[in-house]
Amino acid sequence: MEKVFRHVRDTSLFLPILFAYLVLILIVSPVGDFPLNDDWVYAKTVQSFLDTGTYAGHPFTDALFVLQAFWGYLWTSVFGFSFTVLRFSTIACAILGAWGIALAARHCGLSRGVALVAAGLFLSNPIILNLTYTFMTDVPFLSLTALSMASYLKFFSDPARPIKWVLIGSILAALSCLIRQFGIFTGAAFVAVLALDSLQRKERPNLSVLVAWLAPWLVVYGGTTFLPDTGAGLAMAWDWDYLGWSLFNRISNGTKHFFTVMLYQAYFLLPLVPLFFISGWRNRDRNFWKILVGAGAAFLFCIWMLEIHLGTRIPLIGNMLYDFGVGPLLFSGMRDEEGLVRSSVRIGGVWGIITLLTAAAAACALVYFVRYFSSFKDFFSKAKAFDFDRRELFLLTLSLLFVMGLFNPGLDVIYDRYFVAASIPFIVLALMKLSSHPIRYMSVATVLWLTISAFQVHDYMSWNRARWEAIEILHNEMNIEPEIVNGGYEYNGWFTSDPFFYDKVSTDRRIYGTKGWWVVDDDYAMSMVQLPNYEVERTIPYSSWFGLSKGEILIQRRVAEDENPFI
Repeated sequence: MEKVFRHVRDTSLFLPILFAYLVLILIVSPVGDFPLNDDWVYAKTVQSFLDTGTYAGHPFTDALFVLQAFWGYLWTSVFGFSFTVLRFSTIACAILGAWGIALAARHCGLSRGVALVAAGLFLSNPIILNLTYTFMTDVPFLSLTALSMASYLKFFSDPARPIKWVLIGSILAALSCLIRQFGIFTGAAFVAVLALDSLQRKERPNLSVLVAWLAPWLVVYGGTTFLPDTGAGLAMAWDWDYLGWSLFNRISNGTKHFFTVMLYQAYFLLPLVPLFFISGWRNRDRNFWKILVGAGAAFLFCIWMLEIHLGTRIPLIGNMLYDFGVGPLLFSGMRDEEGLVRSSVRIGGVWGIITLLTAAAAACALVYFVRYFSSFKDFFSKAKAFDFDRRELFLLTLSLLFVMGLFNPGLDVIYDRYFVAASIPFIVLALMKLSSHPIRYMSVATVLWLTISAFQVHDYMSWNRARWEAIEILHNEMNIEPEIVNGGYEYNGWFTSDPFFYDKVSTDRRIYGTKGWWVVDDDYAMSMVQLPNYEVERTIPYSSWFGLSKGEILIQRRVAEDENPFI
């Protein structure tokens, strides 16, 4: 066992990552006993676990969540139940995830400095950083995925092929599946590359390796059968109509989905985007530029085809990213007269430039994919010797599985936060191709990207603190019951949703109530703007680092009925 963990104890990677997170926590405090996004759902599961001593999944949950429920239970049983404690449990996972990314980069032969850039790109991803400040399932899942990926890469990079790394990788991958079902892709990517490796070597697969790969999955699967409500029946109903009503429509939707996800992957790597073009220029490859122009035109065409929310530029998908904000604004009045989600800063047309840059970078990635997989035409050729980098193929396979795995009839809604899983292997792949560039540029660009993301998260935490300060005033000073408050998605989910789930069987029967988001009655409401037929009772200010300005959360009392109430 000493040899197994010798490489893992490399503090030259872990300590800088830990230090970066500690600095970030000092700048943007995670303290605040309030839910964010969907984490009230998962917090209810942990709270019930604490109260009853028995695990039971929440009926609103799509993710399997089992392992994270026990993780949250461990933290809250020691430090007491609060959203702050649950948030710190996610931050601990994020630190391990960044470390896993750095280890994966090292196992691919990258320098320590480039490995730390990889960790920085994980940390500075605006969606990942925002989710780090929640008890959502995304970051714990990504962290286990990164550590599993690093273990499998260690197996492929070590000439001795130690089976212990397969076992460790499969344990971590199987555990990640106990948080989000997509964890199965990590194990699938490994076994696919292992199969090709055996074919290339003209050898039978090593039985010990296969047992080490399969055993953790069997143990985890068997273990879940003894737990109640572990996800069985929670998935959306499988319906091909979600893909489109005709074959052409399905192909069109699939194409748009692929290009959209690829566009976001390039956006997540925005600090490195200029290097893609510099690399192409240095190579002086005419064919590369011809293919790039064609692929770029295809991207722009697909962007033009997209008709999702804001249309033809990032942000294309709803939920986390909106103009220059990050984190969902899920309460009344979140959109302005133009239908745009309110943000402390508007960069408007700048998104068009970012979209063009990321479309071109995504086209570079597509050219790379096409070229790489086209080289496999010689795989079965007897006339030509053929070899391939197992690590690169594993990362490529894993990234494509995460990209294409989202496009299935079980997901009638796809949010931008679902795209971050593919960014884990994409980060390492990109740095493998760009590691010859000066580390100084990559470091500075990543720090700037992290600064912007931290400012976005600060704004998100700031207005949420004001919102929940307003809720404290409603409850404790004004003695208002939750049943007559429209406090937004998280508020009503936490306080008033339980009766709506009593007859809930599966998530294809989500019941929100006639006023939406489990609002029983809306005599009182909260918003950033004054709502029609409401009168402002109190205002709670908050600050915006980006806008260098003050905003307000308004406590409002209904004074007249709506002419067209939401039903």
